[in-house]
Amino acid sequence: MKEIDVKKVAELARINVNQEQEAELKLALTQILKHFEGLKNVNTDEVEPLFHFQDQMPLREDLAEEALKQEELLKNAPNHVDGCFRIPKVIGDH
Repeated sequence: MKEIDVKKVAELARINVNQEQEAELKLALTQILKHFEGLKNVNTDEVEPLFHFQDQMPLREDLAEEALKQEELLKNAPNHVDGCFRIPKVIGDH
């Protein structure tokens, strides 16, 4: 199994982790991933799906709702300028 980079996972989840928490999280994540590895070996060939949608996902009723305020939309953005999201350049010279 691949080594878990807890700092990278914490960064992606946007949480701060100290060294003590890092060790605990690494152990917990390793145990979770081992459990999922074990599930790969379960034979489900004869198991019928418990639930599925025939041809279409059910849709919720389309209701007009009050729009979120700009401040609320931007409060969790890692980077914003003048009321706009600021994102890294993804197209251009490489």
